[in-house]
Amino acid sequence: MSLDYLFLGLGWAMYYALHSLLASHWVKDALARRWPRVGGYYRLGYNALALFLLLLLVIWQYQLPTAYWWPPTLLARFLGGLLMAGGGFVMAATFRNYDTRAFLGLKPEDISAKSLTVNGLNRWVRHPLYLGVLFFIAGYVVWETSWRQLVFPLLTLLYLPIGIALEEQKLLARFGEAYGEYRAKVKMIIPGIW
Repeated sequence: MSLDYLFLGLGWAMYYALHSLLASHWVKDALARRWPRVGGYYRLGYNALALFLLLLLVIWQYQLPTAYWWPPTLLARFLGGLLMAGGGFVMAATFRNYDTRAFLGLKPEDISAKSLTVNGLNRWVRHPLYLGVLFFIAGYVVWETSWRQLVFPLLTLLYLPIGIALEEQKLLARFGEAYGEYRAKVKMIIPGIW
């Protein structure tokens, strides 16, 4: 059974590595040079591939044998549900201040905008979407107390600092000193702490 978890962990690690690689400007620019007509659809294809691979991993994860590290209780399910709902709320509130259609790839992203706009939850944390993900993951761990379900949260927690660092490099390159000043004033994920 432990080999199953190891392979699942490798699957999640490969998913996150591919996620970061495909999000890099290097890959986007190389594809745009090779296939100029595809460039406008890159984000849509990126999101479709990410969703497809995510679903494959989740299906695989749920096929593995279940062993509980702590028996699920009604209270755990309730608290886990509250945390997941809170995470969903934070993510939804975050998207209110983003161009969701551009984020999903349904319209071209305006990369010409060089001025940094900070509103909504971004006034308190630089990455509110990841804050929502952390709430969701905490709820998921409390809700689903099986060993197989710990692999996803652990790999996600290991990946988040890496993903954030890569994203911040792109934001610094795009917005320059304005983002540097914002980064010095506003915490990354947890208001006033981290």
